Amino acid sequence: MIDIETETERRHGVTFVNAAVTNERSTPQLILLEPRVDGQIWSPRPGTATAAEWTDGSWSGVVEPGRTRGLGFATPESPTDRPLEFVSATRVSSDEVSRPERRLATLEGWSPTSAVLAREPRG
Repeated sequence: MIDIETETERRHGVTFVNAAVTNERSTPQLILLEPRVDGQIWSPRPGTATAAEWTDGSWSGVVEPGRTRGLGFATPESPTDRPLEFVSATRVSSDEVSRPERRLATLEGWSPTSAVLAREPRG
């Protein structure tokens, strides 16, 4: 079973959608989800590029057995009861998971805090 929990929050004219996808099956699954909002979606942009899991307005990522992955997006549209729709789950073989693009899709995004990037004045 694939479980999806969503939460929306509206702030300053923007709806933020957060979701958690849990793979309760015994094999890795490639999960495909589609936003269900009327209008534009803003997917996460770590750095200057759209997050790897977001392609053509859909989220696709590998979720390991018994694991949960988080995802989110924003939209200028008002929140809906079902902001995300489950489209499919496909079993992924260990060979496929080891492919670099699939392996990257299993990783959560990370960036250093602003404190790490702050320049210290030179004395």
